[in-house]
Amino acid sequence: EQLKAALLEHDPIASGICQNAIGNGSATLEGLKMILDAGVPVDQVGGDGVGFLKRMVWMAKMVARLRPIGKLPEFIIMLVYLDRSPSLHSAAYMGMLAIADFFIERGADVNHMTSEHGLAPLHFAAIGGHDDVCARLLQKGASPEARDKRGRTALALATQLGHDTVRR
Repeated sequence: EQLKAALLEHDPIASGICQNAIGNGSATLEGLKMILDAGVPVDQVGGDGVGFLKRMVWMAKMVARLRPIGKLPEFIIMLVYLDRSPSLHSAAYMGMLAIADFFIERGADVNHMTSEHGLAPLHFAAIGGHDDVCARLLQKGASPEARDKRGRTALALATQLGHDTVRR
């Protein structure tokens, strides 16, 4: 109960704790289980950030407007496209199948669209080129017809980015 209160009290940083752990490579199933067991919702999104982080996200968004997604470095994709997204989106983009499975088992919505860009976990798995995660999301009910705010399906993104294994 104390851990839950501590995690949720320090919003916005703690609210995206699972997503942050995935993004920086420190996520383990045991650690994510502990966080969710403490009461952090599986579809929790991170906050807007504060101070320097908020400015960094703003600058990354300016850069992203000038280049297509396939030409962006990974850290810009993480800051711009995964900002304010549930952890399943990050796990899908990073190709973390076991962690994606864990979030799905815990009730994560496989069709949840990010608010700013309208991307679902399937879009992120396709962007990352992870055919195994794409297959699992489809198996669990992800819609292959879901379109982002620019009208692109996950398949269209995979094609645009040259991810041949995802397209099969």
